[in-house]
Amino acid sequence: MTTHIDIPLSQLKLSPTNVRTDPGDVRTLARSIQSIGLINPLAVTENGRGWLVEAGGRRLAALQLLRDNGHFAKDEPIPCTVFDSPSVARSLAENHERAPMDAVQQFQAFDRLIGEGHTVHEVAETFSV
Repeated sequence: MTTHIDIPLSQLKLSPTNVRTDPGDVRTLARSIQSIGLINPLAVTENGRGWLVEAGGRRLAALQLLRDNGHFAKDEPIPCTVFDSPSVARSLAENHERAPMDAVQQFQAFDRLIGEGHTVHEVAETFSV
């Protein structure tokens, strides 16, 4: 069973079940979260001492970067999906089953944003293009 709750950012830690060991450069993701918001909640489990993020490690790192740069409060409420037990498979599935957009789909989406009134500069800055 899963539940959806907001958890203070300060209580979230990366789980050892998270398969992505290096989040890489999360500055672009942080800009996206700051501009648009967090689209997908973090997948967490509770271990008696806090909340462990087992899927969403890059999002966690981006949120922490936003906090460190003064854009988010230490206890900013973060949307999370709570699972009953840890699962390496859950973390792997989230990272493995993604399909990137092709260049044509990206261009069409950027064009739609401009059609909605966003400037080219806003689109370029938000999506680092």
